Parts: sequence; C-alpha cells; structure tokens
Amino acid sequence: MHSLLQEYLANLISKSDSVFKPICFQLSCGTWVWQHAAGILEFIPARYFEHSVILTAGVHGDETAPIEVLDQVIRDIAHNELKLQYHLVVVFANPQAIRQGIRFVDTNLNRLFASAYNSQSDGPPLGLDNYEYRRAAQLKQALHVIFARTAFTHRIHLDLHCSIKPSIYPVFAVKPYTEVGRAPVIYNCPIVYPVEALIHSRRASATLSYYTTNYLAANAATVELGQAAPLYKNPPAMLKSIYSNIRVQLAQNFSQPRFCILSDKHFVVKAEIIKQKLDFRFAADLQFNNFHPIASDRIIAYQTRFQPIFAKANQRICFANQAVEVGHRAALIVEKLA
Repeated sequence: MHSLLQEYLANLISKSDSVFKPICFQLSCGTWVWQHAAGILEFIPARYFEHSVILTAGVHGDETAPIEVLDQVIRDIAHNELKLQYHLVVVFANPQAIRQGIRFVDTNLNRLFASAYNSQSDGPPLGLDNYEYRRAAQLKQALHVIFARTAFTHRIHLDLHCSIKPSIYPVFAVKPYTEVGRAPVIYNCPIVYPVEALIHSRRASATLSYYTTNYLAANAATVELGQAAPLYKNPPAMLKSIYSNIRVQLAQNFSQPRFCILSDKHFVVKAEIIKQKLDFRFAADLQFNNFHPIASDRIIAYQTRFQPIFAKANQRICFANQAVEVGHRAALIVEKLA
C-alpha cells in the first residue's frame, strides 16, 4: 500500500493543505490513484468502467460520521479489500474546518457553488481572504479536470452530511433542482442509497450537489446520515450502517432505472426562511427536530421583534439553525407529497 493512503484522514488532520501535492501512483490491484490536492482523491480501476461515483464529506467540518466512513473506504481500496466496479472520486471537502472540528472557517462552504467553474463569482469579495471561497474554487477546478478527461455513461454524486438537529427520519436526502436547459438528470443510475425520506428542491441553490447536478450532469443528492457528533465519537452502529450501504454500491453493478436515492416518503420544499437581520430568532417554544409538523398559523420565527413568520397548513420544518450568517438559509419548510 502506498504511504499516502496509510491513515489518510489522520494525516489530513495533522498537516496543512500545502503538504498534499498532486501525485499519481498505482496500487498492487492495478487501480490508479490520483491526489489532485489535499483531500481530493481519484481512483481509476484497472478494469473497464462505464460509471463514475463522487463521494464527498466534510463540507461542514463538524459532520464527522461520513468523514470517518470515507477514510475506511480509502483503506479498504488500498488493501484490496474493496474491489471497485466504478471510477471513484473521494473528497474531504473542507480540511481546515475538519482539523478544527467546526462547521466552517470563514463562511459556509455549501453556499458557494451557484456558478460554473472559472466564473467571475468564484472569488471572495474584493480584499477578503476567505478559506472557503478558495476551497470551493479548488474543488470546482479538480472536478472539472477529472470529468473533462473522461466520458462516463453515468456520473453519480452523494454529498454526505450529518444533521445538527435530531430528525423524525434520521437518514434522509435532498434532491437538487435541475435548471431548464442544463444537462438532464439520467434516471438509469447504477447505484442507489436507501433513505427514510427524500426532499425535492424546487429552486436553484448554491450547494455542492446542486453544482454537480447542473454543471457536471451528475445524478446527485445531499444525504443526511443521522445527527452530528465529534470526530471519532460517532456510534459504531451508525458508522457500520453508512459504510455497508456505500460498500455494497461500489462493489456491485446495477442497471435498474432509478434515481441515486431510494425512498418511499417524499417531501417538497415550499419555502426557505432566510435570515435577513442579526436579531433573527425562532419562536422559543418551537420544536426544531427535522420534519416536525407545524400547526397552521403558528409563528415559526421573527425577523425582528415585530416581524413574525407564520406557518401554513400541513407544513414541516427542516434544517432549523438561527446561528447562520445573515443572508443565508435558516430553515426549510416542506410538505409531504401524497
């Protein structure tokens, strides 16, 4: 096994981004490995492959269960204990936040993917040194290089997260909106991740899975895998479940027509609550668990003391977080589809 893959996560945490230089080497099993930058690894199987799978974790540095799982995936590939059926890209998205055990360093990384690679909006505001802006541009560049080089029948992207709040459905996913005129999402996906609920977005966003859907023609989703915990403090049963679902998808070849997420409960986004002012706050007695039902005409939050936000009938709240930056989403309001 190449020394780079020995305790990759531990090395990523203990060293700075600049230590991780581009490098290419071949494993004993024949798989080629490219490190494009810190935390960006590409695995190219020796056998013929039609499809590409992107697994990302650590967009928020304190959502650690999928980070640990992807480190295990890397070890198993390196030891030839996991024989890939697909081209694979593994990304630890926000190394500096992972090192510090925080959500982000300067700004929310998952709000920086609204535009195409190399667009004028890739950089931070003039004069501002911002780690996440630089990292978002680096991630876009690496993915652009990878997918400009090789054509794939399917590109599948699972952006793996954990929720800040408890959830009625602990394992759920969000399907990004596909812009009119963008490359269509192909529903003949060779892998599928099972979840308890799937939220369908109805508008453009700036998430990483939105970017891969609309600019890389990927069959993509953001996947929430239980509640966040500190690194190496995640329940073993939770890690085993995540790893088992990922491993079976990477090692088997499927061809049934479907989306990359499987669920029998579907929700649609009806509204986004945007934090418009610093004194934004949620109603003190509101239950914040993801998918918690909200009574009709119930006050959800206050933009200011005299500016309440009311719920409508049959609505539920997800991703409630009043600590977000001004201008960012503080919650999603969803409704269940019949």
